[in-house]
Amino acid sequence: MRFLRAAYALPMVFLAFALGAALIALAPGAAWAETQPPALEVSDEMLPDYEGASPIAAMGSGKLVGATETVDGNGIVHGTAPNGVRYVLYGRGQTSADPSKITFAAVGDVFSTEMNISILDGYAGERGDGEYDFEPYYQAVRDRIAAYDISFVNQETPCAGDEDGRTYTGYPIFNTPDSSVHAIAAVGFDVANFNSNHTWDQGEYGIERTHSLFAQHPQVALIGSYASDEDRDAVRLVERNGATIAFLSYSYGCNHYGADPYAFPNQYYTCQFDEDRMRAEIERAQSVADAVVVYMHWGTEYNTQPNDEQLDWAQWLVDMDVDLVIGSPVSVLSVALSKAVQRV
Repeated sequence: MRFLRAAYALPMVFLAFALGAALIALAPGAAWAETQPPALEVSDEMLPDYEGASPIAAMGSGKLVGATETVDGNGIVHGTAPNGVRYVLYGRGQTSADPSKITFAAVGDVFSTEMNISILDGYAGERGDGEYDFEPYYQAVRDRIAAYDISFVNQETPCAGDEDGRTYTGYPIFNTPDSSVHAIAAVGFDVANFNSNHTWDQGEYGIERTHSLFAQHPQVALIGSYASDEDRDAVRLVERNGATIAFLSYSYGCNHYGADPYAFPNQYYTCQFDEDRMRAEIERAQSVADAVVVYMHWGTEYNTQPNDEQLDWAQWLVDMDVDLVIGSPVSVLSVALSKAVQRV
């Protein structure tokens, strides 16, 4: 079984992982324009012989057979594979709408500016009442997002609250209202990234507080920002149809500490571009997952074309046999990195 392989850019992407042996690459802009996700339609002739097994049973490769697992009070699986790789698995036993494929939507980036902080205030009731509401921003796409089997969003900025003299702020040092995180959960996103050039805008306190907000919504798999090195080493997996999909996240750097991953206070509150560590983490994820999705925080802002760094990293990721690459935060819809995916 193989999955669709492509490189793509946010702010909104709709794709489908499909059961079968073929690989396809998306044309630039195709996912944005189509009402239905572009997908590899699989015929019976394309499928291997699974000796009468249903498509749902057939999608998983069995990489977790023999693993030691526990299930916490929120239904999240914590396991160790036979090869010693630890993982956290979301969605055990969940199936897709169409058993022959797993559809995927990616949305980004979520943050507040000085202008929309006022709008968010108005959405929640009376202006100036200290309440904010992000959910109305999703009203035009909420149903469409819910129609996909797995959905991803990028939480660009920290939520440090308005206590102890703090205020909500936009560019260049962001502090976003808590409703940003609560709306992500309410809309039904399955995976959220919190790893960007703005993650450190409110220091360690802002990161830890944002973690605590996501902890109120344990059904959302948080990637890119972790509580410790040990936590980072546990592969995040999402299961559909018995298949496991791993999600990893990397950023080009941070506005406060630059691009050197070892200039940061630690290597787990954010995950920077670091070829050696990325290689080890991708290989670890591949050992327990049927497909690997990598989110890359990269690019030149307001530029619809990929820069040389993006092209180099995209090619490297394809050479690493990553199944899907998505990225932001250039703040505009960018083309698919077709140069990178033509080789597969």
